[in-house]
Amino acid sequence: MLATRPTDLVVLATSNSGKIAEFMILLQPLKRHFIPAKDVGVALPVELTAAEGGTLAGNARLKAETLAQATGHWALADDSGLFVAALPHLLGVDTATYAGPDELLNTFAALPPQTPRTAAFHCVLALARPNQPTLVVEGVDRGMVAPVRSGYGGFGYDSIFIGENHHLTNAVRLERGEPAAQVKQHRQLAVSALLAALKIAA
Repeated sequence: MLATRPTDLVVLATSNSGKIAEFMILLQPLKRHFIPAKDVGVALPVELTAAEGGTLAGNARLKAETLAQATGHWALADDSGLFVAALPHLLGVDTATYAGPDELLNTFAALPPQTPRTAAFHCVLALARPNQPTLVVEGVDRGMVAPVRSGYGGFGYDSIFIGENHHLTNAVRLERGEPAAQVKQHRQLAVSALLAALKIAA
């Protein structure tokens, strides 16, 4: 039962084991216990699509506040997406349901060769706390879409995203042993903003 769990619990609104591992490392300065939503038996609400008016901030807030209300504990939710400047109506809020990196590369192949490949990963975090305002912060990792897939590390679009001031994809950098939090800076930057909002030193 939830009543027997630690009072300093933070419920994480994700079932993605990679994200859970990253957040547990990044959020250590909170000095709290973390547990995924599935372990408390609360189903997450369905996220809104872009066509339905959904936004990263709105979806993150919806998940966090649903969990906090159901459990009585702090709840942290994120919603992340890859935003591609030349394709503003694709991915973004709907990144999780888009056809994947190969489809994105095929889409670029059909565009004029000079089309900018500028892109950015956005991560919005919402921390819902019973009887307190929900905190919403964002981290942005800018870069570009690579011309071909490269590397097998990570997941999602890591094999085709090259971060700003780098020449290797996230996937290759992860294969070479760089920490996930350092490679995927959108989550690290969002967590840093959250800790700053809570006045906690990183």
